[in-house]
Amino acid sequence: MPSYLRWVRSSRATALVLQTLKSLLLPVMGVLVLALLHTGVSLVSPLLFKAVLDVAIPSGDTAMLVWLLVGMVVTPVVQAVLNSCQEYGRGSIGESVANELRRKLFASIIHAPLQDLEKVTSGQIIHRITRECGRIGEVFITQQAIPLLSNLALVIGTFVMMIWLNWRLGLLAMLVFPPSFLLSAHVGRLARDLDSAFIAHLERGQAYLQELLANIKTVRAFNATAAELSRWNDWLAEHRKQKARNLVYHNLSRILFSEIINNLVLGLVFGYGALQVMHGRMTSGDLIAFVAYLPRAYASLRLVLNTHVEFERMKAAVQAIDELLSLPQEAQWFGNLPAPAARAWANRTAPAGAGANQPAPVADQSTPVADQPPPAVEFRHVSFSYGRDGFHLDDVSFSVERGEFLGIVGPSGAGKSTIFDLLLGFYVPASGCILVGGVDIRSLSLEELRQQFAFIPQDHHVWRNSLAFNLTYPQHDVHAERVWQAIKDAQLEELVSSLPGGLYTNLGERGANLSGGECQRIAIARALIRQAPILLMDEATASLDALTELRLRKALKAAAAGRTLIVIAHRLATVMDADRILVLQAGRVVEYGSPGELLRRQGLFYQLYQAQRLKEA
Repeated sequence: MPSYLRWVRSSRATALVLQTLKSLLLPVMGVLVLALLHTGVSLVSPLLFKAVLDVAIPSGDTAMLVWLLVGMVVTPVVQAVLNSCQEYGRGSIGESVANELRRKLFASIIHAPLQDLEKVTSGQIIHRITRECGRIGEVFITQQAIPLLSNLALVIGTFVMMIWLNWRLGLLAMLVFPPSFLLSAHVGRLARDLDSAFIAHLERGQAYLQELLANIKTVRAFNATAAELSRWNDWLAEHRKQKARNLVYHNLSRILFSEIINNLVLGLVFGYGALQVMHGRMTSGDLIAFVAYLPRAYASLRLVLNTHVEFERMKAAVQAIDELLSLPQEAQWFGNLPAPAARAWANRTAPAGAGANQPAPVADQSTPVADQPPPAVEFRHVSFSYGRDGFHLDDVSFSVERGEFLGIVGPSGAGKSTIFDLLLGFYVPASGCILVGGVDIRSLSLEELRQQFAFIPQDHHVWRNSLAFNLTYPQHDVHAERVWQAIKDAQLEELVSSLPGGLYTNLGERGANLSGGECQRIAIARALIRQAPILLMDEATASLDALTELRLRKALKAAAAGRTLIVIAHRLATVMDADRILVLQAGRVVEYGSPGELLRRQGLFYQLYQAQRLKEA
């Protein structure tokens, strides 16, 4: 028992379950009262049998016999009504617990740092939110934990009644308890191990299906359907084997063995009771009532012991949920820097050597604010690593003035997208500091930070919803004039007119009925509608043809007037009209200046420019 208590205290999931049950104390107490009433009524039924055999029939009391028979009919009806009410109450409580677990788990996942979230597959996440939370709330709480008190009361009540009827038979009936308890302890441990293996197997299957559906075109293009069918058949074969093993073990250990023990004791009790009746030490009514109590006592005892088994099985689900609830939260590194130190944006440096997942401390020093406003974005000696060779930033410093158009270019893996990852707070620098509007981003909450940006990612996402939903996400209360202006700027007018329902056409999962260029323009329009002061574009025109890109660049330049524009581009033509260009190589800034200056220097930018000209020629 102490080990159970230590485990309960250390588990986030069980703490959340107990907290939810505490908030539902009145419904829980109501269910327990109904359960105790049901137990009391169920203890009355065998006494009616005894009264019929021992009192009504020998005395010839017809009126008593009628009332006893009415009681035999009414008692099961009352039991059924009470059972239905408590079933409804238990189901509601269990659903509340499951939903609270799902709510907290979803919140933990949606705020977890990317570097931690990437260690868990999407299949594991979905399976734990949908199935494992349900197993704890809708199965364990509803069917095991809450009924435990009523089952204990029924066990105690029936054994008391049996002892009252005949103490010798009562003691004989209790012989079943020790072997049943030992069997349940062994079954519980093995059931937990089997369940852990089965849960992992189910999660692998769900993750595989998600990956397959997301890459179905690649599968077909490479004629890999036969290979994938084979992989799926292998999973099904393993699923069948594990499921059969669990069912066989369940039937043998939890049903067959316990039934053998129960029936053996039942035979001994009935035989000994018959001898007692034959020798006049018991009445027939006593024996009938005793035998009526016995199955109920064993059924309740099995439910009580089964709670121990289910608790062991539930531990596998709890441990899986705890793993996700224990994920760190990305907000822990933001909103903590004191405002005075944060807003002293001049003459600050961050010491090197901070932890990989912790922002470096900043010296609390400042100089008077200059007359001109601070840069929109500033990186000061920023270093960062994903923990993989070739993917990092090394002592990166640059600034972007308000209203400026900055292009970021460089070879693949140079660290271009990492700039945006750090700006948006997806990751935190190992050393150095990042300022937005002269404020260290660590002094801002993540919501405040991300309100400064409109982001067009490289892997643009389209929700399975209407075009209007996708364009205005996540606001959905945007003025129509603003929406149509973004549609015009993003060159989406032709798409809207071609859709059967216009803006209210469902776009299908992942925009399956759209081209890559159309999905990309939807992402651009979504960012323009946001109207944030800083617009971030990561290869935002990569899926467009040259003519569409040219028209779109002109429209974007007009739409971005007054905003700060930072564009990551592989195609250099996208940033040739930028005010300045930042050139990265192997995580370091190797060039920084206007397009004309960089071409005249004939450095890396010039080499990239010449290589693209030759490629296009």
